[in-house]
Amino acid sequence: MDPKFDTQAIFYRKKPRKPIIVQIWNKNMVQDEFMGQVILAASTNDPSTTQRLQLRKKGRAKADEMPGFITLRTITCENLTDL
Repeated sequence: MDPKFDTQAIFYRKKPRKPIIVQIWNKNMVQDEFMGQVILAASTNDPSTTQRLQLRKKGRAKADEMPGFITLRTITCENLTDL
């Protein structure tokens, strides 16, 4: 009903101008269920941002909202050792 994830990861972006897509899936025994996604604009101007985003559908119905939100903190830097 109200899951809380505290997951951290470091990703290398080969094309930093492309948007970042984060998808949320519910893992089930028979079939995994898509719960929603967010698409972040790829800004290299702001090195650190925190955003609360509405989950949305994928495919042609990207504008349709899904129940739930995700809060993401992104840090952008050109040198991985800075993290």
